[in-house]
Amino acid sequence: MDTARFNALRDAIEPNMKLLDPFRNELAAALKAYTGPHYAGSGDDRPINMLAMAVENTLQQLSSRAPQVLCVTHNPRLKSAARQKELAINETLKRIKFEQEHRLWTLSMLFGVGVMKVGLEVTAAPEVDEEPLPMTEIFCEAIMLDDFVFDMSAKKWGKHVSFMGNKYLMPLSEAKANPRFNKEAREKLSAAEKPGGDKSAAMSKPDGYNAEQFTEMVELWDVFVPEENEVVTFAVDGGEVPLQTIRWKGPKHGPYHFAGFNPVLNNIMPLPPVANWIDLDDLENNLYCKLGEQASRQKTIGVTDLQSVVDGQTIIKTSDGDVIAVGNPNAFKEVSFGGVDQQTLGFALNVKAQCDWMMGNLTQGAGLGASAGTLGQEQLIKQAANARIASMQGVLLTATIAIVQDIDYWLHYHPTVQYDLTLPIDGTDIELPITWPRQEDEWGNEVDVRRGEHSEYEISIQPYSMQDVSPGQRATMLRTIWREDIMPMAAIGVQPDVYAYLQALSKYYDLPEIGDIVPMMQTLQPPQGGGGVSMPKPGKPNGNYVRENVSRGMTPQAEQQQQSMMLLSGKTAETGAA
Repeated sequence: MDTARFNALRDAIEPNMKLLDPFRNELAAALKAYTGPHYAGSGDDRPINMLAMAVENTLQQLSSRAPQVLCVTHNPRLKSAARQKELAINETLKRIKFEQEHRLWTLSMLFGVGVMKVGLEVTAAPEVDEEPLPMTEIFCEAIMLDDFVFDMSAKKWGKHVSFMGNKYLMPLSEAKANPRFNKEAREKLSAAEKPGGDKSAAMSKPDGYNAEQFTEMVELWDVFVPEENEVVTFAVDGGEVPLQTIRWKGPKHGPYHFAGFNPVLNNIMPLPPVANWIDLDDLENNLYCKLGEQASRQKTIGVTDLQSVVDGQTIIKTSDGDVIAVGNPNAFKEVSFGGVDQQTLGFALNVKAQCDWMMGNLTQGAGLGASAGTLGQEQLIKQAANARIASMQGVLLTATIAIVQDIDYWLHYHPTVQYDLTLPIDGTDIELPITWPRQEDEWGNEVDVRRGEHSEYEISIQPYSMQDVSPGQRATMLRTIWREDIMPMAAIGVQPDVYAYLQALSKYYDLPEIGDIVPMMQTLQPPQGGGGVSMPKPGKPNGNYVRENVSRGMTPQAEQQQQSMMLLSGKTAETGAA
């Protein structure tokens, strides 16, 4: 990249950062509402934070545990390689703390847009024969919107984006000593005055930007230019020469993955779910704050006329149950002032119900209460409530597969990777220790099992913790096939492998104890008396069933709606009297 081209790239950063400012402002405001007033004292009062509940509930259903992968191939020659590749990918996901980064990435998609950066990073450079030998490791990092920039003139993500990059902090001493950086450029590096001064980060450290730095840091940019297939590194306040320009040798799309849940036509930035939730949540909390103020102002006092002041004071001082004589008992009465307005309370309850509905039926999704009177109706409602979650899971699954494929790409071409893995032997309880990817063949020669190009492998990578068919669902399908297909075939002489079946269930249910209960490879003994086990016919289980309809009372939604109607009509929920 020549000097003129580099200067044009550097000059494009600031205007595109400004174009992203409105989205960053909305993100900061949404985070302020999400965290509430007790997170570093940065938010307004939110007595009923429905937004936080919606985010936590949705995040739990999208990224609740460490993703794992299954490597499936239809090529028999690649089954062994696919099994070992599966072990290597899962080991890599654990080492790079993919669960943590994936959760942050998913959370970013709920509030704005998710950006994940995948590649190799140099961790050390020992000298061999006076030549540096870079040691690299795979990394996968969720990039926050405050630190990300790209070509905002593009209408959709892909080849239309002329550049994309992120900024990050590096110790100044490390940057100045980096032999891979241009000597002229690194000598001009200086410490950043106020590193990390982003709007969303200001919530937890509003006064920290002017504090003395323990370690001097410099702010750097990594920018990928697809047209030239290069990654350029330079300082935010750098000179005319970049610190480093390297040829990108990874997947064609570059190191960044860009994902969002709700696309907007002719606009590259998606519409985050939180943007559709926050207004209702603000209204709900404003109403409850107002109701709280009304309740605080409420008071009950005794009043009397001017002629009966002495009688009133006597009544006030009298203990409960005592008998006193007053001149005019009817002149004294209790009067209440202020208090919660019933119509405002009814409206607040209605808005709360609308929040529950708008945010994906939180009561049902979070398991806070039943929505129907019978189990069958409950299951139908739960399936409907999960329809939107299922759509979001599909978007997340597609994006996650692309990220894992990049990790697999770097594993395939990584020059120094070496794992000690444990390979279970199918049909047994034996686990074989292996090394990957370099192993010894039958003649004692070291061979690399990663043969050919990455694109030649007909292996489908499926993150099963994210996909529609989870291990639990696979186990259910397997049990159905065993009951309805395999057992009828056993009646005509087919001998199924019971231990392989139990081993599959042990894997899908994550219950290794099954192997202890039924030890593998034991000799089967026919039942005494020569008789076989009587199996119930599929679809005709033994026993009698009685169907009962049991009333479970009103659902929370129906009860809340009834209270709202009563309050709005000026009636009380207890007596119904005007």
